[in-house]
Amino acid sequence: MHRLDSSAVGVATKDARTTAGGYAGTENVGNTACNHLAFRDLGVEWEVWLPVQGEPLPARFKTVDKHRTGQPVTDVTFTGWNLSPQTTDATFTPKVPAEYEGIAILQRVAAIKAATASTAPQPDPAVKK
Repeated sequence: MHRLDSSAVGVATKDARTTAGGYAGTENVGNTACNHLAFRDLGVEWEVWLPVQGEPLPARFKTVDKHRTGQPVTDVTFTGWNLSPQTTDATFTPKVPAEYEGIAILQRVAAIKAATASTAPQPDPAVKK
């Protein structure tokens, strides 16, 4: 069983003047018993659920942005952690579908930049620096 002590909470609450919160109990995330930590700071509330047993990798993370209209919530549940993924350069190569259509405004900006670059005065090779 993982023990949550004040040093772990201290890392999560670097500025004790504005941050409040801590251990909120044990809850299940899926079938996993987790320690639930909940915090509140200026304009944001955030929570994290860490497994009681096994690797202490987050099972769930939730934020509420109190300053934005509608107070948007981000709520992520993590499963299948892989800390040693097998990847190649191909993993990061874009695969653009044949039917892809670019975003018009971005295409216009690219065209203007290209036109500006081709009409910009070029240095005279005869002039020595």
